[in-house]
Amino acid sequence: RREAKIVPLSFDLQQPGNNSFIITDANTVPVQFSWSFTGESGAVNFEAAVDRAFRNVVLKKSYGRGEVVTEQFRPGVYYWRVSAFNQSAGKVEFSEVRKINIIYNAPARLITPAQGGTVSHSLAGNSVIFSWSKNELASNYRVEISGTEDFSSISQTVETPLERIALENIVPGRYFWRVSSFVNAGGIEAVKTTSAGNFTVERT
Repeated sequence: RREAKIVPLSFDLQQPGNNSFIITDANTVPVQFSWSFTGESGAVNFEAAVDRAFRNVVLKKSYGRGEVVTEQFRPGVYYWRVSAFNQSAGKVEFSEVRKINIIYNAPARLITPAQGGTVSHSLAGNSVIFSWSKNELASNYRVEISGTEDFSSISQTVETPLERIALENIVPGRYFWRVSSFVNAGGIEAVKTTSAGNFTVERT
């Protein structure tokens, strides 16, 4: 009598890579997972958990042998793996465990000049103070001032690590401004730009 040959399943997790970073300013973000495997089995179980031991599983679904799937996740740290029942061995076997980091990047909020507000200048002054809320992940900011709403013509650009600056030589008129936050997390660089604010400068 010949003994049945036991062949271990071979899993190939393709994406996301291990310890990958995803930066988002949304409450949930779509994450694409893909894998393949060889061996005697049918469906594959996909699992995501908030701990490496998979005691707190947040998602568990069954898919085909080789799949590309997209699932929605909230910001946080997750671990994922796939498993399948090895028919020749009569037991469930697991892939490696991979980690993903989903980081919430709260966009900066424009503070001053107030939206639609007016900045009054005396004859001796022509500076305007700009301020915005802190982006906890940002290493630097870029402030852009334009006379056009689509920023096709930018009159001033300043990069700064601060959340408050004064810009000189802003003559009377209507202006649009925006702030871009430069973020780097896990080697992933992202630039998040606020919607445009507008203000008017007038002489008094």
